[in-house]
Amino acid sequence: MRVFISGATSVLGQSIVRDFMRAGHQVIGLARTEASRSLLHALKATAYYGYGRDIDRLADALATVDAIVHAASTLPSTESPVEDEWMFSEEIVSGLLHNLISAAVQSGCKKVVLMSSYAIYGDHGAGWVTERTTLAPVSGMDAYLEAEHALQEATTERHISGVILRAGMLYAPTLPQTQALFTALREGLAGLGPGADAYWPLLHVVDAAQAARLALEGDFEGQAFNICDDEPVTQAGLYQVLEQWLGRPPGKSGTEDLLRFIISGSHTALRPSVRMSNQRAREQLGFQPRYPTFQEGMRAALDEWLARQH
Repeated sequence: MRVFISGATSVLGQSIVRDFMRAGHQVIGLARTEASRSLLHALKATAYYGYGRDIDRLADALATVDAIVHAASTLPSTESPVEDEWMFSEEIVSGLLHNLISAAVQSGCKKVVLMSSYAIYGDHGAGWVTERTTLAPVSGMDAYLEAEHALQEATTERHISGVILRAGMLYAPTLPQTQALFTALREGLAGLGPGADAYWPLLHVVDAAQAARLALEGDFEGQAFNICDDEPVTQAGLYQVLEQWLGRPPGKSGTEDLLRFIISGSHTALRPSVRMSNQRAREQLGFQPRYPTFQEGMRAALDEWLARQH
């Protein structure tokens, strides 16, 4: 299958590219800077250079494409090829998706997978969150709701076959937010505040990539799936275990700016509690996370991060 991926040079996007190519798919990645184009070439993927604003040009690029994965959420703001270091943009989340849908309809490309966010649910305390839970996005997440509505509308009108993946809080040893978390805990700068009992639905990027491939390869038109590990953990529970692994006492201080960046960049609200269930994804999508809990995934990420420090 030939797949077009937006956000292909983010840490998540790179994981998707590698996963798809291992499975035998051909990948075209959207490159919005020269550095990003070079990174895609290094990954052995084809690079489409542009911002995705010219629908006719996009349609030409999609003419030989079977499916699209929209994983972009940032605009270039640094020279880094890694999109996680750029600025969050609602225009990219929803505006670029609108352009991709229009270009897909024009070119005849039928399948679109949207990487949405757990934050679209808003704060639900200790209650379990399923795909039937009312959507009430936290501040700054309205673009994901708009994007979901656009994809659902296009699917209902039979223009395309859309699938929505509501990804949990992403982590990886190379993700800037994960690195910031490990550094803050090691230095005693990530103290707990009023949101210590908030549930975080964690998701390693390799498992997010697996879910994107499953959505791509199966017939799940019009469906939405929660994608996270099997056991959402509270902020306090996560910090306690990580501090034990790092051999550090509990942190006594922490700033909201630091914690906001740690959670998922400056665009995500600080303390949404989303105890998200992945049961539907496991049963219907066939999702089987390599890292079923943070105990396995964060341990592996921390070990790799520590190894990179030497």
